[in-house]
Amino acid sequence: MDCMEQVLVNLINNAIDAIGEESGNITIRASSDNDFVNIEIEDTGPGIPREITSKIFDPFFTTKSQGKGTGLGLSICYGIIQDHDGDITLENTDHGACARIRLPAYTGSGGEQEYELEPLYQSSKGKLKPSKGRAKPVIMLVEDEKDLMSLMVDVLSPEFNVACFVNGKDALDHLNDYKWDLMISDLRMPEMNGMDFYHQVLKIDAGLKEKFIFVTGDTYDMKVRKFLEETGLPFLKKPFRIKELLNVVRQRLS
Repeated sequence: MDCMEQVLVNLINNAIDAIGEESGNITIRASSDNDFVNIEIEDTGPGIPREITSKIFDPFFTTKSQGKGTGLGLSICYGIIQDHDGDITLENTDHGACARIRLPAYTGSGGEQEYELEPLYQSSKGKLKPSKGRAKPVIMLVEDEKDLMSLMVDVLSPEFNVACFVNGKDALDHLNDYKWDLMISDLRMPEMNGMDFYHQVLKIDAGLKEKFIFVTGDTYDMKVRKFLEETGLPFLKKPFRIKELLNVVRQRLS
C-alpha cells in the first residue's frame, strides 16, 4: 500500500466508522480541472460536531473510545497530502461529512524514477527469509502500529531494504540475521518496548548504539524524556512528515 492508498483507506475507514451500524452510503468522486486532481469521500453519517472541527487534524485527537484509535490517522493523512503539495479538508454537508483532497496532477514528465519495491524479508510459515541481493542499505524497523509500519515501509523501500518487526522481542531474535545499517524503533510496544530493546541490543553489541533512531509520541512522559536525553540519539516525534523520516535516515547513514 503506497502513501496515497494509505490516505484513501484511512478516510474510507473513518466514513465507515461515522455511519456505524446504521444504514448509510459512502460516495467517492474523482475529477480533474486544469492542473489539479480532486477526490471527495462523502458519507451520510451524523457529521462533525462543531466544537471539534478545528481539531480533527491535530495529532492524537480522537473521538473513538480507548483502544479503538490512536488519533494519528487524520494527522498522518494531512502530512502526506501536504508533502505532495496538496490540500485536504473535512467538512459537514447537508447529509453527513465530506473529505476533500486537491492535488497537483502528475503529467508523467520530469524523469521520475520508478522502483520495484521488494522487502528484505518475506514471511513464509512464520519464518523470515532474506530476499535475493543486497544492493541497498538494510534497515530494521520495529513498530507495533501496522498502519504506520506500512506507511514507513512504503516511504523507505525505494532507497533501502526494510525488515519489519512488531516488538523488541521479535527484533532481538533476528539481530544476528544481517549486519544492520540502521535500526528504527518505536519506544512504546507490547512484550518488549523500544527502551528495553535498545539496552538488550547494546549488551550484545555496543557498537550498534550509533545505528539507532527512535520513534515516539510520548515525549512528555518523564521516563521517555529521560531515556532520550541520556542516549542523545535522534528521534522522530509522532506524527512526523515523510520528509522528516527520509531526512533523518539519510543523515544517519551518511
